[in-house]
Amino acid sequence: MKLVEAPTFFSGERPAGVPADSARPDYDALVAKTAGINGGRYPLDIIAPLLARENTRLGASPLTLDAIASINQDTVFVVAGQQAGLFGGPLYTLYKAMHAIRLAERLKQSTGKNVLPLFWIASDDHDFEEVASYALRSEDGEERTVKYSQESWRHGTPVGEIVLNSTIMNMVAAFRRSLPPGDDGARYGAFVGKAWTPGVKWADAFAQQLLGLFDRYGLIVFDPRWAGVKALFRDIYLTEISDPLASVHLVNRAANFLERSLPKYRALRKPEGSTNIFLEIDGARYPLRYKEGVFFSVNSGCS
Repeated sequence: MKLVEAPTFFSGERPAGVPADSARPDYDALVAKTAGINGGRYPLDIIAPLLARENTRLGASPLTLDAIASINQDTVFVVAGQQAGLFGGPLYTLYKAMHAIRLAERLKQSTGKNVLPLFWIASDDHDFEEVASYALRSEDGEERTVKYSQESWRHGTPVGEIVLNSTIMNMVAAFRRSLPPGDDGARYGAFVGKAWTPGVKWADAFAQQLLGLFDRYGLIVFDPRWAGVKALFRDIYLTEISDPLASVHLVNRAANFLERSLPKYRALRKPEGSTNIFLEIDGARYPLRYKEGVFFSVNSGCS
């Protein structure tokens, strides 16, 4: 495998293999942005013990816990994130984590600041069908898909609240059989099996697998459903409520720009009246829409 160094990838030119119509990354601009961030603007004194509490609970390595202990007003995070996919999800999820680690290392060298890699687990996401399956190849090269099923699962339940049942044991066994023979495959299968066990919350299993792969490099995991996290976003929630269509307008404006810049691509858009606000009722999550001063949910019947 060829490793691309951050200064090479963010050189202002397109690295080999990057599509010709992609943006030109600029590492110098990224360094300047990192150096100019004022950590005093953020509640790092609240975030640090929260990260320490939960990463310890998940069994993070001393290197990750030392990284959390180093958080101060000079700290900058390189954040990657993804939905909590079964057995780690698509391969690009792991690439995101590796990229955050490598970029944090290079920015720390370039700026002298305390730059740490953090992986945001999108555990609030309620599209369980999107994360509940895993594609793999058998020992003879046959492609197959394994899918987790849970009869007690309710549509709209945030993925972070789903607790694994005994079904996962057979899926782990099938996953381990698909791995190449040898010590590396055996070790990987063992820690996947250790993470994905009955009685564990889905997002915790995903987090433990990520830590098993990357906490030797100091990767920190973050789950927005942890106790105490939502309160940190109070000002953001107030902003969204006071002008609920603004964020979606920006998303759709960006989609228009992308399509004008790259005519052969189609960008995703949010429907008219959509907001970035969700309502949770009895364990189910519903997106809210807004019209003429009223929030309402199409699926829950609430307004």
